[in-house]
Amino acid sequence: MNHIKYNGEWRTDRLDTVPILIGGLNNLRYELIQAAYSFTYPPKFPKGGIAIFSFIIKANGETTDFKIIQSSENSFEKYLLKLIEKRSENWLPGVYKGEKVDVEFILPMNIVYKENTP
Repeated sequence: MNHIKYNGEWRTDRLDTVPILIGGLNNLRYELIQAAYSFTYPPKFPKGGIAIFSFIIKANGETTDFKIIQSSENSFEKYLLKLIEKRSENWLPGVYKGEKVDVEFILPMNIVYKENTP
């Protein structure tokens, strides 16, 4: 089920075609994982958690309204959100009842931090 905007109203329903990131969603996830490995974590940083990001993929393929909807409230997740925003430019929009529609896209990430040791 997807959260979509149809006839000016948001509803939850199944899409005919889900939005597709040109270049692949797995490539985006891989880039985010690489960012996690290169990030320098301060001492006493949380060991990890689940972060859930959301944004809107508009009917014309543009993206907007990037948010963190669940987080352990640390600066790294804000950094990831900026990466998601930067890398989420080329989408084929979702289709509902034969029409391109705005779709809320939810991206959950299980984030595990490794401890920095000198």
